[in-house]
Amino acid sequence: MNAHLYSSTPSRRTVLRALAAGSLAAIPALAGCGGDEKPKAGPPPATLNTFGDAPSDYERLSLKADQFQPWEGGFRTAAVNSDPKVYERWHCEFMTDDGTVVTFTLRTRPGDALTANPTEQNRLPAASLVMSFPWGSNFDVVKTYAWNQFASATDRCDVKVGPFSLTGDTKTYRLTGRDGDFGLDLTLTNQAAPFRPGTGVLFLGSTDTYYGWTAPVPTGKVTGTLKIYDEVREFEGHGFHEHSWGNIALPEVVESWKTGRGVVGDFAILGVDAQLKPQWGATYLPMLVIDDAKNSKRLVSGFGSQTLNATEFERTGDDESQTSQIEWVYTGENAASVVMTSTDTALATKPYVINASTAQPPKGAANWYTRYEANISLTTDAASPGYAVTGKGTLDTARYGLLRPAAPQQPAAPQEQATPQPAAS
Repeated sequence: MNAHLYSSTPSRRTVLRALAAGSLAAIPALAGCGGDEKPKAGPPPATLNTFGDAPSDYERLSLKADQFQPWEGGFRTAAVNSDPKVYERWHCEFMTDDGTVVTFTLRTRPGDALTANPTEQNRLPAASLVMSFPWGSNFDVVKTYAWNQFASATDRCDVKVGPFSLTGDTKTYRLTGRDGDFGLDLTLTNQAAPFRPGTGVLFLGSTDTYYGWTAPVPTGKVTGTLKIYDEVREFEGHGFHEHSWGNIALPEVVESWKTGRGVVGDFAILGVDAQLKPQWGATYLPMLVIDDAKNSKRLVSGFGSQTLNATEFERTGDDESQTSQIEWVYTGENAASVVMTSTDTALATKPYVINASTAQPPKGAANWYTRYEANISLTTDAASPGYAVTGKGTLDTARYGLLRPAAPQQPAAPQEQATPQPAAS
């Protein structure tokens, strides 16, 4: 990889990113601006506690409202990576028709940004590969690596953590690597277009605190192989890739959320329903993406608007089993209704839910995370009036209402505390 070169005068993108991270003073060329020059009017106030969607919001972050640029999939937090509160993750999920589910994540901090009190010990890159098979077998690699085993480009998605890598150009992505007994070699091909809700960035209270999320591949076709011990297993199915970053742990942002995805007939679906914590306005953030995967056409791209509503249901059966259900209703062009209902098949596809048998939340628990296979039904006028079809997918449910901060930890050894600027290609 070629090193990314920087001049002494910061680029527009660098300045805008520094503004987003609250670190403008760290830019030498701008930190001491003064003299007799009259102060210029600043940009309009940023949209807070929801995804920005005004022209000034896009300009502030050097984004194009109608185009997802390759650099958006790159290392968004490279300039502030030494801050222990800052994290970034590139996450992929794949599923086959027989119910095999594979997740793959590369990140700059272990724990998927769920640590409320990050410390020096959290400043290590990490990777996870988790494979869950319908007959109940689960295999995983969940591991941290040294900083000299991490590299990422800033102008595109090209991330390496230890022996694992994820590279792509918004149309095609390659995922490779093996550690010990388990590995993968997969190609993910976008079947529609990347999805970004507005700017994809939540400024929480001010531009000093932020959480970013995009789905470079809301729906894609995946082919390749999985490596399990000495066996090479063929893999073919559908997939999803999301990218998130920020300087505040997710449990401090979100009160609860559900995320569902899957394929029904020729249609691929990604749905999210989240509510921010009261200190961030208790903002309600529904999102729904429906793609005609056969014809590579986006049918629905809705978030937080008057044309989109989500309703959640939690039911307890006579046998104390719990079922999660969510319905998204979109009333804009290509009106549609999507219902996802969890089954009793738990999935061990997150590092913190490796043991699927404990994924079900205890009765009355306030903080929990579950992943289950889901049944999906779709009704849409896009195909024909009243057209309905069913399929399979996954449904994640989380609640962080009473999350306690992590217990204080002892400082790491000196060699682990030092966090050199990671390589950028």
